[in-house]
Amino acid sequence: MRPDFFIDEASADRLEGDLRVLGSVSRLISSVQYRVTDEWLLHGWEFMMRRIMMAQIQDDLEEVTRQLQRLGLDVPDDDVHAYISGPAIVIDAIALY
Repeated sequence: MRPDFFIDEASADRLEGDLRVLGSVSRLISSVQYRVTDEWLLHGWEFMMRRIMMAQIQDDLEEVTRQLQRLGLDVPDDDVHAYISGPAIVIDAIALY
């Protein structure tokens, strides 16, 4: 969901557990494709700024993962990315229940 779709104090970081989604499929991502997440992570930013920032975010995510591992937290190296690996379905959500 785009950040501006939430109402009142609701936000993406408060979504947990099992939810029902009402929406439409906007994209199918095959097993050999990926989808960058800049339109969600940097919603409202100009296109070229988003691309520049996403290159930096990926490097920062890798560094944060290494630091968390040094603290003894089990975060797999290959599990933290600024993109979605296929196979996947991207859904434009209308409502979450």
